[in-house]
Amino acid sequence: MNTLVAIADATDDAAFLARARRRLFPTLGVAPAQQVQATQDWVMFRRARTHLCPPVCAPVVLPAIEAFQVWHLRVDDAQQLAVLHAALDKRDLKTLGGFKFQRVGILRFRDASTFAEESADRVLAMWQLAQPAPQVVLGRVWETAPATGQGWENHFRLRNMLEQIASISTPPARGQGALAAIPEPPAPLADGALDGGMLVVSMPVASAETRSALLIQGGRDGDFHYPQKDSPRAPLQYLANQPQGTALVDFIALLTPTQPVFGLTLATTNAAPDAGAADRLKAVVEALLAAGKASTDLQQVIEQINQHDRQQLVDIGLVPDDFDEVIFFE
Repeated sequence: MNTLVAIADATDDAAFLARARRRLFPTLGVAPAQQVQATQDWVMFRRARTHLCPPVCAPVVLPAIEAFQVWHLRVDDAQQLAVLHAALDKRDLKTLGGFKFQRVGILRFRDASTFAEESADRVLAMWQLAQPAPQVVLGRVWETAPATGQGWENHFRLRNMLEQIASISTPPARGQGALAAIPEPPAPLADGALDGGMLVVSMPVASAETRSALLIQGGRDGDFHYPQKDSPRAPLQYLANQPQGTALVDFIALLTPTQPVFGLTLATTNAAPDAGAADRLKAVVEALLAAGKASTDLQQVIEQINQHDRQQLVDIGLVPDDFDEVIFFE
C-alpha cells in the first residue's frame, strides 16, 4: 500500500490508488461470508413467496466522521529541521520535548473523503492565524484506528490541505518523500480524544539551503565511473535537502525499465560531503523504490568526487563545478 501511495502522489492521481487497491486487495473491507453449518441429514424447502419489507427494516448507515488535530511547527534553518527529522524517525521523546508544537485546529473528514468537511476558506483562515513560514518542508499524518478504508486516504488528506494553504506556504514537491504517514504519533503530539492528526513543519525560504545536483547514469568499475555522451542526465535542485519539482521522477522514468539500479554514488564537487548529504541521497533511494527501479541490494556511497570521475565528466562536455554534487546511477 505504501508503494501505491507513493506512485499515486507522484502522478497526482488519487483515483489510481483507489483502483489499484480494489484490484490488488479486493477483500479489504469486505464482510466475511456467512457460514451455514448442517446439523441434520436432510432439510425441506418450500416455494419462495414475495415478502415486502417496510422502510423501517432497512438499516440506516450513518456516515463515519473522523476528526484530525492539525499541528504546526516553524523551524529556523535546515540544521534544526534535520534534528527534528531524526527525532521523529527515532521517536526521541527527549528531543521532541524541546520543540514547541502549535495546535492549529481540527479538521473533520467524512467516510473515505480526502477533503475536509470544513470549507477551503475556513482552512486557510485557520492557517493564517498560525502564521506558517513561506515553505513547507516536512509533513506527517497518522491515524491509530481508521474508521473507514485502510488509512490510505490520509496521505492525500494532508496533501489536499497543503494545497488549500499554498497561497501562504508553498507545499513540498510531489513524490519526494517530504510527506509521509506514520503508524502512531510521538507523545507530544498524541491526543487520544481524536481519530488522528497531522504535523506540518515550515521554514523561512532564506534559511532553506539550496543545492544543485547533476543526475547521470554511468557504469562503475571499482571506485571509478564511466558515463557516456549519450547517458541519461538531468539537473536537480534541492531545498532543505528535499528535491524540488519533478526532475527526479522524470529522470528515473528515462532509465531502462528492465535494468534496475544497483548502486548510487553522491559525489560532492567543491567540498567534503555535508551533514545533509545522507538525507538527499535517501530521497533519491525512496524515489527509485517507488518507481520499482532499485535492486534489492542497492549500494549507496557518499564521497567527494575523485579526479578520474571529474575528468570523465569533462570529457563528455560537462563542467562538474557547475553543480554542488553529482549523483551517479550505476
